[in-house]
Amino acid sequence: MADISTYIAAIETAARGEEVRDAISDALTAINDAIDGIPIPAAADSGKFLRVDTDGEWELAAVPSAEGVSF
Repeated sequence: MADISTYIAAIETAARGEEVRDAISDALTAINDAIDGIPIPAAADSGKFLRVDTDGEWELAAVPSAEGVSF
């Protein structure tokens, strides 16, 4: 997750509207950059979980049922 604490501090201490606008824009950009690469789920992904694969990439994956199976 993006650390936007510096942007929050800038918003709280801003004296002019332009400074507030710039800090909000920068914070939203940081959040957007942090979530880049996370897949966007579709209805077909119902029941799947977001996880990291062996390559370190985000993926939506189904988890098999464990009922009646020992692991």
